[in-house]
Amino acid sequence: MKKIFILSLLIITSFIACKNDSKINEKPNEPKADITHLKSDSLKIEFDFPKNWQAVKTPNQFNLITLKQPLVDSLDAYQENILVWTEQLPMNISDSIYHLTTIAQLKISTPNLTIENKGTKQIGDKIFYQYAFEFTPADSNHYIVNGYTYFNTKDSMGYNFNGTADKKNAVLFQKEMETILISFKSK
Repeated sequence: MKKIFILSLLIITSFIACKNDSKINEKPNEPKADITHLKSDSLKIEFDFPKNWQAVKTPNQFNLITLKQPLVDSLDAYQENILVWTEQLPMNISDSIYHLTTIAQLKISTPNLTIENKGTKQIGDKIFYQYAFEFTPADSNHYIVNGYTYFNTKDSMGYNFNGTADKKNAVLFQKEMETILISFKSK
């Protein structure tokens, strides 16, 4: 009986050891997607975005860049995008005041917008403030904008990310945008 117990214990131990060895020998996960690392001294920002996207700088506006997602297929009529801009404030304010100021600026520039203040969201190691609004321009398509603000009180620098998507793609695009925000670093 004692020999059977020892033999059983050895079999179980060797099974566990073999099982652990197979985990060690597994191949590491393949990279999820090719990425491009954007580092901008003028924007005082860096982050990663999918390699098949296009980064476009706006002439004469050193604090603005647009990331454009490629069209999915011939039926895709709108190129989802993220407008990224920064602004240096002359004084330090709280991140919540900066967020409310950003919303107020949008309302002033387009009074008919109904902007939803969505509070804060932890993305990666940073806390972003969120807002969202919908609009339908003359082309009758329905778009959703998800905005994120971040204020670096160390250098009084505000960072803004506005993702615009066709309503049918908005949820997936917002997830894609938040994946990009995980890699965001301010300088």
